[in-house]
Amino acid sequence: MALFSTIHDLAQGPDRTANLGRMTDLYQEIIDQCPDVPLAQESYWRLIEMDLRDYQPPRVAAALARRAQLRSRYPASPVLPAAEISMARALYLNGSWAELLQLSATATASPDRIDSKSPLWLFYRAESQSQLGDLTAARQGFQTLIDRYPDGQLAGRARQRLAELPGTGAAAP
Repeated sequence: MALFSTIHDLAQGPDRTANLGRMTDLYQEIIDQCPDVPLAQESYWRLIEMDLRDYQPPRVAAALARRAQLRSRYPASPVLPAAEISMARALYLNGSWAELLQLSATATASPDRIDSKSPLWLFYRAESQSQLGDLTAARQGFQTLIDRYPDGQLAGRARQRLAELPGTGAAAP
């Protein structure tokens, strides 16, 4: 907890960016020295967020490696879904389509995950496919989202994206 408290103080300081290296070292120290405490799992999540939000350009490869470590060390971690959603959002905002496709494919292919059928994951996967030029898969993904969650907020966005795809006449009902 003392290390976590120190990190908190560094993060709240006037020059967070200058403290990123020290914060990274302290999170890693928690992971290495206290792997059995829940803060170790949360430390992975915090490092992933730092890699994708605090660094310019974002450190996508480092974040993906940390996610793989978190997933490997703590496959049943309650932090994992939240960390992956944070990661997906950052990859989406950064236009890291290949990485987002891989992450969303992993999430939607795991039926034991409570969020595997989430409309957000379906949207991220279809959007990635669209941006990477796999328009057939993107159309199918957007339509699946619309069919499963017709009244959801993302269904409206999926209808819009479906209508914008080349070769698509009109949005789905």
